[in-house]
Amino acid sequence: MPKELIVKGNGLINASYNLSLAEQRIVLMAIVISRYNGKGINANDYLDISASDYSKNFKVDNSASYRALIEASKNLFERKFTITEQTPKGENKILSRWVSAIKYIPSCGTLQIIFAPPVIPFINDLEKKFTKFFLEDVADLQSKYALRLYEILMSWSSTKKTPPIAIEKLRSLLGVEKNEYPAMNNFKRRVIDLAVGQINEKTNIFVTYEQHKKGRSIDSISFSYVEISQGKDRDPNTVDWVDEQPKQKRKTISEYEASQMANPGEEWPELLKRIGSKYHVIFDKNE
Repeated sequence: MPKELIVKGNGLINASYNLSLAEQRIVLMAIVISRYNGKGINANDYLDISASDYSKNFKVDNSASYRALIEASKNLFERKFTITEQTPKGENKILSRWVSAIKYIPSCGTLQIIFAPPVIPFINDLEKKFTKFFLEDVADLQSKYALRLYEILMSWSSTKKTPPIAIEKLRSLLGVEKNEYPAMNNFKRRVIDLAVGQINEKTNIFVTYEQHKKGRSIDSISFSYVEISQGKDRDPNTVDWVDEQPKQKRKTISEYEASQMANPGEEWPELLKRIGSKYHVIFDKNE
């Protein structure tokens, strides 16, 4: 079965919004479904997301799938996002809903949605700048912050490194509300480290991040990543974790412990390639 491709305009990737993990998954499924139904995405036709497909894609039981669709039917219509539009006269802020219509059909366990008109160009690949990734590469993520961070990183796939992102901007991009985790150490532990740890353990990339200070306070964070490819489709130029042991049997070690294993002059990608089959590295940089 071919991998199910996700394509989003970068304007939508870099929008500010707060969707639950289930709601993000439903949006991704709708994008995939639109690629196969022959209609694409428009402002008139419903896209059907079934509980059985949700269960299959995200490896959850049927009851969890039904709950996810029912909750989305109650909340997704109220979700909004803000996109910054560049014009010759400056920036415009566009506030939009994600969907213009939504309904759940209990008899067949299906959620039907119609995307709002401002969303459609960013999903139909009508923009010159867009981001691609595969649904199966994010299917195991269990944190809404991890899924959002993964999308943001994929929008920098040409360099595999982001510029420093101001903390307030990063909070907005990840959907962290102003009253959530106001202390920097909590924001790092409950959002950044959680997201990075899940991405490193459950996806096809391995992420590191660097903190940038203004005075004594952390002002911004930049991210970089390497791709991890396995199996018959492996690119010989890509860092590869050879699965001599299942991921769940890898020993968890800190960044410091991993750094002590480096050979003289050995860079992080080479170190991760060498030790990746035995260890799961947790990045624990101090402020």
